[in-house]
Amino acid sequence: MSDDIISVDEFEKTRVARFNQLEGSTLPMLDAVIPGCEREIYQIIGRGVGEDATQKAAITDNRDFNVAVVRCAPGKGTLHVAGRKSLRIAAGSLCEWPGKSSGFRG
Repeated sequence: MSDDIISVDEFEKTRVARFNQLEGSTLPMLDAVIPGCEREIYQIIGRGVGEDATQKAAITDNRDFNVAVVRCAPGKGTLHVAGRKSLRIAAGSLCEWPGKSSGFRG
């Protein structure tokens, strides 16, 4: 159990993803090339679903789960339905960290 204890600095380096530093991919899934399905995916925690083998996750210590953010224009997105959970992030959303805050646009 003591192996899981890390410093605050190490935590911020390895377990915090800053949206403005993420690199998205426009090749998230095969159906993304179909008109009306265009979207961009950001791998946040773990290397989840995606066709772009060069894309890296911001947080690699995923411990059996993955988190990705998909950006697309209203009315666009995916054709397939899978066992995934979705959360809509609106433009101007704000994430806060104790003593700091950083806004990002969805």
